[in-house]
Amino acid sequence: DELKKLWADAKNKEKQEKELSRLEKETAELQIKIDSAKKVQAVLEYIESKQLLDSKDKQLRAYPEFLRRMNNEDAARIIELRRRIDELEREIDSDSESEMILRKESEICGLTHEEIERNLDDTRRRIANLKILQKELDEQKNKLSSIRGVEKKAVEDLSEMGV
Repeated sequence: DELKKLWADAKNKEKQEKELSRLEKETAELQIKIDSAKKVQAVLEYIESKQLLDSKDKQLRAYPEFLRRMNNEDAARIIELRRRIDELEREIDSDSESEMILRKESEICGLTHEEIERNLDDTRRRIANLKILQKELDEQKNKLSSIRGVEKKAVEDLSEMGV
């Protein structure tokens, strides 16, 4: 009975190993989606900043006196927005093909960044649990191996005794 139990445990652990492998693959895929979502987020930030800056630029061109009345805080904000837009443009220009790919990936996966992070955390927890089960499986395999060794030795001893 113990041998059957150990055999069943070994089969169960084998299934868990397969599940662990699947989850590790899923984790890698989710990490790719997270990276893609971060790039999409950078593109969206760029678009929003560009729109805000364009709006301020129109105001400045249309109302030269607005520029003279603008307080230092607004001027600093516009300068910061310009700096951020320049950074984002450089980032996007260096990887212009990825912008379209990232948008499509974001549409295809249909997940928000938070959902992807939650799924990744859940997957990490499952992987940790499966690693614990893997350790238990290894212990059970060792026990099964030692039982088989004892069983084999007993069969040899019995055959030597003529039984």
